[in-house]
Amino acid sequence: MEILERARREIPNISPSTVYNNLQLLEKLGFIKSFSIHGGTRYDNVHTHVNVVCIDTGKVFDLDDVGAAEGLARVLESKLPGARVENIVVYARCS
Repeated sequence: MEILERARREIPNISPSTVYNNLQLLEKLGFIKSFSIHGGTRYDNVHTHVNVVCIDTGKVFDLDDVGAAEGLARVLESKLPGARVENIVVYARCS
């Protein structure tokens, strides 16, 4: 719901379907990607990074350490032939 709330700060009467249809279009075009977390959908950038979930607050933030993300993906893919790493999610304390 955070995306809808943020959109409504700019366009108060925007409908949820307009917001989510546009998110689906952006994903289809490859500008963003989505993944499920905590029973909801998170929309994310397509750049290589690690998603960190704070175990204290539940907030999700990006760790833009490309080397760490690519290294972890290489290790996992080498240990699991045929695997493809799409999202890396780490749970950690943030407070």
